Amino acid sequence: MPLYSFNCPIHGAFDLLLPMSEWNRETAQCQCGAVAERQAELCAMRPDSLWHFGKVVADIGEVNSSSKLARINRDRNIVTINGRADAEAMKKTAADARKGWDAQLERDTRKHFEEMFSGSGVVDSDGNLSPDAMRPQGGGDLKGEFSADLLAS
Repeated sequence: MPLYSFNCPIHGAFDLLLPMSEWNRETAQCQCGAVAERQAELCAMRPDSLWHFGKVVADIGEVNSSSKLARINRDRNIVTINGRADAEAMKKTAADARKGWDAQLERDTRKHFEEMFSGSGVVDSDGNLSPDAMRPQGGGDLKGEFSADLLAS
């Protein structure tokens, strides 16, 4: 059934879903009881889903075409996720990237650690902490105070 537009003199425009047999109906009764005249119809063709409402894009304004929006998103490197397969692929890519970042951080930390403490007696030849590095000063049970002579050098 088509949607017909009417204009109430009191409440303004409203639409009615009427059967095709009433295509020549000129008036309709509004909810308030006033007689509303039928309005001229606009073209019913919709080239795509953004034709009527559009989408507001920052720094550009309103875009009323799906193809133009896709081109803008592609130029700005914006990816649209359409469904479960895309979402799972993005999660896997993010997880792989996170593993790579973690491995790089571990390599950089190890390199820095070895550069800072090599030859000081804090680390052994394998890069692990030596037992002397964790020995408390003065032989007592002092928490958090370690051999300053080993750490300072």
